[in-house]
Amino acid sequence: MTGDAGHDCVFPHAQPAAADEGHVCRRHLQWINDMLTQIAELYTLRGDVVLPGPGGGRHATPDGSPAPGRIEVMALSDPRNRDWHDDDDAVPDVPGTLYGYIRLIAEERNDQRLCDVPGDVPSLAGVLRRERHWIARQSWVDDYAADLHALHQVVARAVGVTMWPESIGPCPACQAKLFVTIGVDVVTCRHCRAEWTGVHLARLNLIHEKEGQKA
Repeated sequence: MTGDAGHDCVFPHAQPAAADEGHVCRRHLQWINDMLTQIAELYTLRGDVVLPGPGGGRHATPDGSPAPGRIEVMALSDPRNRDWHDDDDAVPDVPGTLYGYIRLIAEERNDQRLCDVPGDVPSLAGVLRRERHWIARQSWVDDYAADLHALHQVVARAVGVTMWPESIGPCPACQAKLFVTIGVDVVTCRHCRAEWTGVHLARLNLIHEKEGQKA
């Protein structure tokens, strides 16, 4: 399950990185796995935030009465949103999107037993985590990761901001703002694409701590 010699990871890197598994480097394979874990964990919190706040506000119905629940939260499991790619304003159907990839895997491997999975998000995410090595070898892995990233963002937004990337200070290379996401062990500058991980990330954090002490 290793990448071909000379074959680079399909995801962006400051410098080309070898694909350790199929089309993906080891770190991005872990990133995909972490996203699935976080999607499942965040999705289970939606019941705590489904009710609208006092007065209806942005969750009110067109006639001005309070909505029966937060529409953007309830839409996360609405089967009518399975074609969310075709509508920029649509909220993705999280379980439907995950199950769609399981169905794709089952069809390409001619193994319909994969579809015999409970429809809850943790179970669906668990199957996709288990199949991550096979998925890494497929030509559509970059589209798959993009969909997971979109699901992660919309679920995080629905239940709170704690999983959103937070600014940690300027990029030493270009001075643009750097952002870190909880659970992701790499920081990539959105402007110049410089990247920090491991020891280099620890050094970056120390630089920002020293700058903060001077301010």
